[in-house]
Amino acid sequence: MKGVRLKALGIALLGALGLLFAGCGQQGQPTPQTGTLQVTVQDQGGSPIQGAQVSVQGQSGTQLTDNQGKASFTLPAGTYTVTATKQGYNPGSTQATVTAGQTTTATITLTQP
Repeated sequence: MKGVRLKALGIALLGALGLLFAGCGQQGQPTPQTGTLQVTVQDQGGSPIQGAQVSVQGQSGTQLTDNQGKASFTLPAGTYTVTATKQGYNPGSTQATVTAGQTTTATITLTQP
């Protein structure tokens, strides 16, 4: 009789440990901390400007716009000043607020001097 109780207690302890360890691995999906900033650089007529240099204040590195005038950045959530420059145009800038897990769009229009 004593052996049966000891065996039942051992099985119960193993079951409890199994549930404890199974619960440790289920933490859900982590909340995203970054978002995407999609910048379009265009001229006064609304045509895309390819090869414009785009920078984000407080972030290292720049990107050149593609043939559609677009550049994309992955950034921590927050508000940023975005600047675009291209030879033959006056520099332009705008502010954009990036939200974690979302894509924010911004447009910068460059004018000719």
